[in-house]
Amino acid sequence: DDYQTERGVVRPPRRHQFVLDMARQEVVDDIFNKISAVIKDTKLDYIKWDMNRTITEAFTATLPANRQQEFAHRYILGVYQLYERLTQAFPSVLFESCASGGGRFDLGMMYYAPQAWCSDDTDAVERIYIQDGTSYGYIPSMWGPT
Repeated sequence: DDYQTERGVVRPPRRHQFVLDMARQEVVDDIFNKISAVIKDTKLDYIKWDMNRTITEAFTATLPANRQQEFAHRYILGVYQLYERLTQAFPSVLFESCASGGGRFDLGMMYYAPQAWCSDDTDAVERIYIQDGTSYGYIPSMWGPT
């Protein structure tokens, strides 16, 4: 509860998930420490990072009400900082991003996770359309497993 975007306010989970306040440094630090421990303990070399939870509570406790419009930008900067720290600490780990059928298929994310999962829809016919659409903005080597 301490790391949710709006502490003290009960929000219904979407997809059985809550939004973490990645705009807060202590949240980024704690997640880094926890993920680092798992990587070290298990010797992982690949992580598919799924971020499908829609951000419906776009709020951070670190900013006053008149500056809440900064949340989305600060949130993604926190995500990028976490990725930067993880990729620096674990250069042999391949990170693959995944979200909303390519909803976070952005060049900023691709810098840290050089491939992205296009969609959970693995129907062969649907996949043709998904990959065709993806090909307009991204080269096939960025698509991850096809």
